[in-house]
Amino acid sequence: DNRAVYRAKRVAECDSIAKETPNITAPSEGFYLWLETPNCDQAFVRHAYQQEHLALLPGSLLSREINGHNPGYGYIRITMTASLTDCIEGARRLCRVYHSNHNTIHAN
Repeated sequence: DNRAVYRAKRVAECDSIAKETPNITAPSEGFYLWLETPNCDQAFVRHAYQQEHLALLPGSLLSREINGHNPGYGYIRITMTASLTDCIEGARRLCRVYHSNHNTIHAN
């Protein structure tokens, strides 16, 4: 059952990330996780790709501005479509990015 597979990935990935940062949000169903970034989501995504070769999606590109505010800004969407092993490895690498120089990641 695909739902059971995604549920296992969501639990494993959330547990891995939650140990390192409290800023993870997971819906009860689905295959996306949302992580609040320490600063600009697009800069964080660039840094994650450069440092760990992670392909992530900035939340600001998934929403539109409403009353001068983009509700996706400052978040990244994490997809759990890879294997369970790869999801856990991705979470480990994402935590390294989150903690390494996260105070120095700025918007360009």
